[in-house]
Amino acid sequence: MLFSETGMWPVKYRRLVLALRYWQYALSLPNDHFLSCAMADAVNGNSSWMSDLVHALRRLPHPISLDVSRDWRLVDIDNLIETVERSCLKDIDDFMASSPKALLLHHCSPRAAHLHNGHASQYVVSAFRSYLLVPIPAHRKALVRLLTSSHTLAVEVLRWTERRRPPIPRDERLCRYCRQEVEDEAHVLLYCDGSDDLRALRSEFF
Repeated sequence: MLFSETGMWPVKYRRLVLALRYWQYALSLPNDHFLSCAMADAVNGNSSWMSDLVHALRRLPHPISLDVSRDWRLVDIDNLIETVERSCLKDIDDFMASSPKALLLHHCSPRAAHLHNGHASQYVVSAFRSYLLVPIPAHRKALVRLLTSSHTLAVEVLRWTERRRPPIPRDERLCRYCRQEVEDEAHVLLYCDGSDDLRALRSEFF
């Protein structure tokens, strides 16, 4: 969730891009430059950081194949970096789509939007979200906790093992007020009518 909500990339992808930029720099050098000679040895199959790069790209959750023996141009490295970016975003989206937490964020993902309405979503997989700029700290923290499932609603709290109590199945984590539906974010914000206070607060917005 850190990566989807802040726009930061996982370290492994950032390091891969740095390595590719270094390779791009090496390609811009004259053939008689020391680094160019080292690169020539690397692409000829000698053990080097280039072989490590090939293996690292191959081990990604969404693997990228790299043939270092072919002729590479500067623009080819740019295209390869874009491929790494797509692999990174796909990895983040997979995590968000498969997570049992963060119900509200899960339904914002492009994959969820496509499943629900058949259309591509304009939602960006990884970006710095505007709610992180809410000026009042208490409000900002409340939003973050709500969106990332760091709250005290039953859907989250009853997931944990506590003392001698085992985790409660999701469909049994009922709302403390109405006792009819699972007490999750959507239920509390939009649907629960078991509390006068909740209904009053909701009426200010809807």
